[in-house]
Amino acid sequence: MSNHVQQIAKKSDLMHINGSVLRTLNVISGSKCRLSDLECVFNGINRCCFLDSLEYLAESEYIELKNGTTGSRTDLETGKFSATNAVLTGKGIRILQGFLTDECVEV
Repeated sequence: MSNHVQQIAKKSDLMHINGSVLRTLNVISGSKCRLSDLECVFNGINRCCFLDSLEYLAESEYIELKNGTTGSRTDLETGKFSATNAVLTGKGIRILQGFLTDECVEV
C-alpha cells in the first residue's frame, strides 16, 4: 500500500465514506451511476475526501471506473466526472457481504 493511501486510511471519515459509497452503488446495482450523480448524493462531504474515497476504492478494485460512452476502463485523472460511471465489482460485493475485510472500509 502506497504512503499516500496509508495516510488517507488513517482518517476515520474516509472509512465511513468508503463504506457509504459501496453501499450506495450496491443499492443501484445494475444501473449506470455517473460520478457526478454519485457526488450529488454525497454533497455534504468535502470533495477532496470524496475523490480520495473513489481513488482508494478503484485502486483496491472494489469499484471500476468506466467511460460512460465506450464502457472502457478509465480513471479519475483522464475521465470526465460527468461522463464516467462507477460500477461495483465482485470484490466490492464481497466486502459488503463480509467475506472480505478491509480496515479502510466501514461496512
